[in-house]
Amino acid sequence: MVAHTRFKGVEGRGKRICTPCPVGWKMVGSSCYFVSNEDVSWDLARDECYKMNSILVMVKDKTESDNLKTLFTKNKRYWIGLRRDPSEIHIWKWLDGTQMTFSNWAVNEPNNDSGREHCGETISGPWNDRNCGDKLFYICRKIKTC
Repeated sequence: MVAHTRFKGVEGRGKRICTPCPVGWKMVGSSCYFVSNEDVSWDLARDECYKMNSILVMVKDKTESDNLKTLFTKNKRYWIGLRRDPSEIHIWKWLDGTQMTFSNWAVNEPNNDSGREHCGETISGPWNDRNCGDKLFYICRKIKTC
C-alpha cells in the first residue's frame, strides 16, 4: 500500500512540488527575491524583509552576485545585508553573523566617508559602504519552498 500524503510543499505519491514565489517576488535560481519600490533606512529594510519571512539579501558568492544582476534597475542603489562589525571597524559581517569572505567592492571602497558609513549597498552590482540612515531601495531573499 502506498501512502498518499498532502502537506505544504509535498503532494502525492512521493512527488515533490515546489511552491512558487509569492506574488510580487521574482524567482532566480533556487531563490525568491523581492525588490522594493520604496526607499528606507538599512534598519527598516532589514525589518521589512523579516516581516516577509525573508532576509536582506546576503551576497556571499559570485553566483548570488550574478543572480542579483538580473533584478537591478540600472544605477539604482539597494541595501544588502552587510554591516560593519561595531567592535572591529574593518570587519564586515552578514546579517547571519558570518564574516564577509566574498566581496564585490567598487573601486576605492569601502572608504567609511566621514567615519559614518557602516552599512552595505549595491549599485547595479558593485558594493559601496553607506550611512545606515540614508534611504535606499532594498532586496529581500527567501529560499523557494520545495
